[in-house]
Amino acid sequence: MAKVNTGTKGLVWLVGFLLVAAVVAFGVAWAVSFIGGPTYYAVAMTDGTTYFGEVSRFPKLTISDPHTIQLVQQSEDPNDVGISLNPLRNSLWAPKTLELNRENVLFISKVGPDSQLEQALIASADLEGQPAAAPTGAAAPAPVPGSGVDETEVEAGN
Repeated sequence: MAKVNTGTKGLVWLVGFLLVAAVVAFGVAWAVSFIGGPTYYAVAMTDGTTYFGEVSRFPKLTISDPHTIQLVQQSEDPNDVGISLNPLRNSLWAPKTLELNRENVLFISKVGPDSQLEQALIASADLEGQPAAAPTGAAAPAPVPGSGVDETEVEAGN
Protein backbone atom coordinates (compact mmCIF):
# COMPACT_ATOMS: atom_id res chain seq x y z
CA MET A 1 0.00 0.00 0.00
CA ALA A 2 1.36 3.43 -1.00
CA LYS A 3 1.87 5.98 1.70
CA VAL A 4 0.23 9.41 1.05
CA ASN A 5 2.26 12.46 1.94
CA THR A 6 0.49 14.20 4.87
CA GLY A 7 1.36 17.64 3.44
CA THR A 8 -0.44 16.84 0.19
CA LYS A 9 -3.39 15.36 2.07
CA GLY A 10 -3.73 18.56 4.14
CA LEU A 11 -3.60 20.70 1.00
CA VAL A 12 -6.39 18.65 -0.62
CA TRP A 13 -8.55 19.10 2.49
CA LEU A 14 -7.84 22.85 2.53
CA VAL A 15 -8.76 23.29 -1.15
CA GLY A 16 -11.92 21.21 -0.66
CA PHE A 17 -12.93 23.27 2.37
CA LEU A 18 -12.35 26.55 0.51
CA LEU A 19 -14.46 25.35 -2.43
CA VAL A 20 -17.34 24.36 -0.16
CA ALA A 21 -17.07 27.69 1.72
CA ALA A 22 -17.15 29.63 -1.57
CA VAL A 23 -20.26 27.76 -2.77
CA VAL A 24 -22.03 28.36 0.56
CA ALA A 25 -21.09 32.08 0.54
CA PHE A 26 -22.38 32.47 -3.02
CA GLY A 27 -25.62 30.69 -2.13
CA VAL A 28 -26.19 32.89 0.93
CA ALA A 29 -25.48 36.08 -1.05
CA TRP A 30 -27.88 34.96 -3.78
CA ALA A 31 -30.64 34.14 -1.26
CA VAL A 32 -30.19 37.44 0.61
CA SER A 33 -30.72 39.35 -2.63
CA PHE A 34 -34.37 38.20 -2.59
CA ILE A 35 -35.07 39.29 0.99
CA GLY A 36 -36.82 42.62 1.51
CA GLY A 37 -39.01 42.72 -1.57
CA PRO A 38 -38.28 43.89 -5.07
CA THR A 39 -35.69 46.52 -5.95
CA TYR A 40 -36.77 48.88 -8.69
CA TYR A 41 -34.49 50.50 -11.25
CA ALA A 42 -34.69 53.23 -13.87
CA VAL A 43 -33.23 52.22 -17.23
CA ALA A 44 -32.58 55.11 -19.63
CA MET A 45 -32.32 54.20 -23.31
CA THR A 46 -30.50 56.03 -26.10
CA ASP A 47 -33.83 56.83 -27.83
CA GLY A 48 -34.97 58.89 -24.82
CA THR A 49 -37.28 56.26 -23.31
CA THR A 50 -36.88 55.47 -19.63
CA TYR A 51 -38.26 52.23 -18.26
CA PHE A 52 -38.89 51.49 -14.59
CA GLY A 53 -39.14 48.03 -13.05
CA GLU A 54 -37.17 45.09 -11.68
CA VAL A 55 -33.91 44.53 -13.58
CA SER A 56 -32.21 41.21 -14.22
CA ARG A 57 -28.73 41.32 -15.74
CA PHE A 58 -28.14 37.60 -16.35
CA PRO A 59 -28.25 35.89 -18.81
CA LYS A 60 -29.76 38.85 -20.71
CA LEU A 61 -30.60 42.36 -19.60
CA THR A 62 -34.35 42.30 -18.88
CA ILE A 63 -36.79 44.46 -16.98
CA SER A 64 -39.82 42.81 -15.34
CA ASP A 65 -43.19 44.54 -14.97
CA PRO A 66 -41.93 47.53 -17.00
CA HIS A 67 -43.44 51.00 -16.61
CA THR A 68 -42.91 54.29 -18.40
CA ILE A 69 -43.65 57.86 -17.39
CA GLN A 70 -45.77 60.13 -19.54
CA LEU A 71 -46.44 63.84 -19.23
CA VAL A 72 -50.18 64.55 -18.94
CA GLN A 73 -51.84 67.90 -19.57
CA GLN A 74 -53.86 68.70 -16.41
CA SER A 75 -55.84 71.69 -17.72
CA GLU A 76 -55.98 74.29 -20.48
CA ASP A 77 -52.89 75.95 -18.97
CA PRO A 78 -49.85 74.70 -20.95
CA ASN A 79 -47.72 74.93 -17.79
CA ASP A 80 -50.06 72.67 -15.80
CA VAL A 81 -48.44 69.34 -16.62
CA GLY A 82 -48.58 66.22 -14.47
CA ILE A 83 -46.83 62.88 -14.63
CA SER A 84 -48.52 59.54 -15.22
CA LEU A 85 -46.90 56.18 -14.42
CA ASN A 86 -47.97 53.75 -17.15
CA PRO A 87 -47.50 50.00 -16.65
CA LEU A 88 -46.81 48.37 -20.01
CA ARG A 89 -48.97 45.41 -18.94
CA ASN A 90 -51.95 47.69 -19.70
CA SER A 91 -50.73 48.42 -23.23
CA LEU A 92 -51.96 46.61 -26.33
CA TRP A 93 -49.02 44.21 -26.39
CA ALA A 94 -48.91 43.78 -22.56
CA PRO A 95 -45.35 42.51 -22.02
CA LYS A 96 -44.45 40.98 -18.66
CA THR A 97 -40.76 41.54 -19.36
CA LEU A 98 -38.69 43.52 -21.83
CA GLU A 99 -35.39 42.21 -23.13
CA LEU A 100 -33.11 45.22 -23.58
CA ASN A 101 -30.16 45.65 -25.91
CA ARG A 102 -27.21 46.60 -23.68
CA GLU A 103 -25.77 48.77 -26.48
CA ASN A 104 -28.85 51.03 -26.29
CA VAL A 105 -28.76 51.57 -22.52
CA LEU A 106 -27.41 54.92 -21.33
CA PHE A 107 -27.57 54.11 -17.62
CA ILE A 108 -29.25 51.98 -14.98
CA SER A 109 -30.03 53.58 -11.63
CA LYS A 110 -31.67 52.22 -8.51
CA VAL A 111 -34.93 53.98 -7.62
CA GLY A 112 -34.78 55.47 -4.12
CA PRO A 113 -36.52 53.23 -1.56
CA ASP A 114 -38.52 56.11 -0.09
CA SER A 115 -39.24 57.96 -3.34
CA GLN A 116 -42.71 58.68 -4.69
CA LEU A 117 -41.84 56.61 -7.76
CA GLU A 118 -40.96 53.57 -5.61
CA GLN A 119 -44.28 53.88 -3.77
CA ALA A 120 -46.17 54.17 -7.07
CA LEU A 121 -44.39 51.09 -8.48
CA ILE A 122 -45.26 49.09 -5.34
CA ALA A 123 -48.89 50.20 -5.58
CA SER A 124 -48.95 49.25 -9.27
CA ALA A 125 -47.50 45.81 -8.47
CA ASP A 126 -50.29 45.32 -5.91
CA LEU A 127 -52.83 46.00 -8.69
CA GLU A 128 -51.17 43.59 -11.13
CA GLY A 129 -53.67 40.76 -10.67
CA GLN A 130 -56.65 43.04 -11.20
CA PRO A 131 -58.03 43.59 -14.70
CA ALA A 132 -57.26 46.88 -16.37
CA ALA A 133 -60.09 49.36 -16.69
CA ALA A 134 -62.02 49.04 -19.93
CA PRO A 135 -61.58 51.91 -22.37
CA THR A 136 -64.38 54.47 -22.17
CA GLY A 137 -64.07 55.75 -25.71
CA ALA A 138 -61.26 58.13 -24.88
CA ALA A 139 -58.43 58.27 -27.36
CA ALA A 140 -55.27 56.42 -26.47
CA PRO A 141 -52.43 58.68 -25.36
CA ALA A 142 -50.16 59.76 -28.15
CA PRO A 143 -46.54 58.64 -28.09
CA VAL A 144 -44.29 61.01 -26.16
CA PRO A 145 -42.31 63.19 -28.58
CA GLY A 146 -38.65 62.22 -28.60
CA SER A 147 -39.34 58.83 -27.02
CA GLY A 148 -38.37 56.97 -30.18
CA VAL A 149 -41.75 55.20 -30.30
CA ASP A 150 -44.03 55.83 -33.24
CA GLU A 151 -47.25 54.20 -34.43
CA THR A 152 -45.48 51.88 -36.87
CA GLU A 153 -43.39 50.39 -34.05
CA VAL A 154 -46.48 49.94 -31.88
CA GLU A 155 -48.37 48.23 -34.71
CA ALA A 156 -45.40 45.99 -35.48
CA GLY A 157 -45.17 44.96 -31.81
CA ASN A 158 -41.65 46.33 -31.25
